[in-house]
Amino acid sequence: MRIARCCAGDPLPAPTTPRWPPKCWPIGALRRRKSCFISRQPSLGKAAAAYLGLMLSLQLTPFTELRTPRLLLRELREADAPTLFIMRSDARFIRYLDRDPDASVDETLAIIRRIAQNTADNAGITWAIVRPDRPDELLGTVGLWRMMPEKHRAEIGYGLHSDHWGQGLMHEALAAVLDYGFQSLHLHSVEANVNPSNAASIRALEKQGFVREAHFREDYYFRGQFLDSVIYSLLTPLRPGSPA
Repeated sequence: MRIARCCAGDPLPAPTTPRWPPKCWPIGALRRRKSCFISRQPSLGKAAAAYLGLMLSLQLTPFTELRTPRLLLRELREADAPTLFIMRSDARFIRYLDRDPDASVDETLAIIRRIAQNTADNAGITWAIVRPDRPDELLGTVGLWRMMPEKHRAEIGYGLHSDHWGQGLMHEALAAVLDYGFQSLHLHSVEANVNPSNAASIRALEKQGFVREAHFREDYYFRGQFLDSVIYSLLTPLRPGSPA
């Protein structure tokens, strides 16, 4: 199953306590966040980074479409809400997301609107995965849904409809998004938060060159259980001294 714990598109709550609440799709404050409600996130390091001239400047609009040999990555539309709702309420899709399914199409539609606002705010970008000859048929989503410009870093999230698993589609989508992140946005690193039991998602990340940075024990509470998390990351291939 090609799903990151925080899938592109799940919303991020504004911080109200020193520790962020737990994770979801659809994709922690600083590094340990598990919840995914999109909003502007104040960061204690931003003012200092801006003062030093180190903050990455991001411009995510106009929206950039991406293409792979088999896929078109386009902007999510409100018309995608019914299909996205089916995905986000499918037990197979959310098995490793450790979140409740969407309750209605209206809830999914609200998430799509928050995703659009997130892009307008240069806080993150999410693509709809479709085929070029069937651009209205949503296959999944992938995104650099949380930008950390003061760190030149972003968090990636992704999810694919179960009907399309096992075809290598997410491999293509991830490669295109990572290339865009490093080449066009000039990110230095990308991270992913994954349920350690999600072997398929881990394989998808490792196939792209991600390495495991951390394993947090029972750092997330969901439905009466304490669950582990693993953090994977990938450094830009453009950095000095990186392998050709």
